[in-house]
This record gives sequence, structure tokens and C-alpha cells, in this order.
Amino acid sequence: MPEYTTNYNLIKPLDNETADIADINQNMDIIDGQMLQNANAVAAHLAETMPHQFTDGATTYRWGLAVIDGVVNFVYEEVV
Repeated sequence: MPEYTTNYNLIKPLDNETADIADINQNMDIIDGQMLQNANAVAAHLAETMPHQFTDGATTYRWGLAVIDGVVNFVYEEVV
């Protein structure tokens, strides 16, 4: 009976088992799906001009970095 990975439940055949191509393909599909989710999350983060938030007391701000005249600036605005 194979073991499974902790995070993505990928199939890990035991040393005395023959690897099953269907199991390998299933693992690849899981990995491929997670890689796509990661790539989409990174792309969305990079596309957002102010992707981060912080709270100062009861006020929440979103912030990011912007290059203005060749200088990196901290930019933020209140989240309403």
C-alpha cells in the first residue's frame, strides 16, 4: 500500500512496490494544477500596484512600491 505526501497527498509507492503510471500521472496533474494556481497568484500580486495591507489603529491602508523619476517610493492609501 503506497504512502502519501503530507501537503498535496501525492502517491509515494513503497520501495517494494512497482510504480504505477496512472499514479504518476495523477501526481503530475496535482502538481500541474498547483503550479498554475501559484503562477496565477504571483501574476495577480505583481499586477496589483498596492498588493499589501497594514492597519494603524482602526484605519487600514493598502501599500506598495512605485518607481517615480528613477527612485523607489513607498506608496499607500486608506482602504475605504
